[in-house]
Amino acid sequence: MNKSMPLNISNFISKILDGSIIRFKDRENAAEMLCSILKDNLTKIQSNESLILGITRGGIILGDIISRKFGYPFHIVIPRKLTAPHNRELAIGGIMKDNTIYLDTSLMKTLKINNEYLDIDKQRKLEEIKKIEVILGKQVEGEKLKEKNIILVDDGVATGATLLVTSRWIRKYEPKNLTIATPICPHSTLSLLKKETDYIASIINPSSRNFDTVENFYQKFEQLEIEKLTYILKKYKL
Repeated sequence: MNKSMPLNISNFISKILDGSIIRFKDRENAAEMLCSILKDNLTKIQSNESLILGITRGGIILGDIISRKFGYPFHIVIPRKLTAPHNRELAIGGIMKDNTIYLDTSLMKTLKINNEYLDIDKQRKLEEIKKIEVILGKQVEGEKLKEKNIILVDDGVATGATLLVTSRWIRKYEPKNLTIATPICPHSTLSLLKKETDYIASIINPSSRNFDTVENFYQKFEQLEIEKLTYILKKYKL
C-alpha cells in the first residue's frame, strides 16, 4: 500500500481473509479512497489550473467522483490497448487517436510479433476510438492540457500500457504537472509509471505473483453500460 495512506482508510475497504488480499467494495469505494490520498495535493490547486481526465470506461466512474469532490473540471481520454495475436487480454502496447504509441518491444520480440500484424492492430484500435467518440463524445483536445495540473484516472492497472501511452500523449502538450491516480497497480508497473509522471496515487500494489486481474481486487466489478457512462458525461456537456 501507498505509505501516504491516511489512517482512516480502513473505513473504505473490506479485508478478505484469503491470503491477506484487500478488495474494494466497488469503483465508487475505490474513488473515495483515492480522494483521501489526493486531498493534500489537490486542495492547494485552483480549479481553473487543473483537469481530471478519466480513461474510458472505468476511469470515468472514478474521475467523475474525484472531480465532484474537489470541484475540478472533467474530461475523458480514449487510449486503446494493442494486443497479442493469440491473447487479446495481453497488452503489447497502447495507442491514441493521433497515433501516439507505446510499445513493449521486449514482449513483442519474445512473441515474435511482426510489423504487419502491428499495423493491422493499430488500425483496428484507431477505428475503435472513432466509434467510442461517436457514443461518448470527443476526448479532450490536447491544447487544453497546456500549463494545467492533470490528474489522470483509471480504475486499475495491469501492464500499464494505456496509462503509459496516455501519459506520453499528455506530455506532448506541456502540462504543468501530471498525476496518475489508480487504486490498483502491480509493483512492476508502478516502477514504469513513475518514470512518466510527477506523482502517483495508488493504494494496492501487489507483487506480480499476487496479481492476476484488476477485477480480482474488487468485490463488485460490473460491466459498465453505455447508458450509465453517458448519464455521467452529460453533466459535463462533453
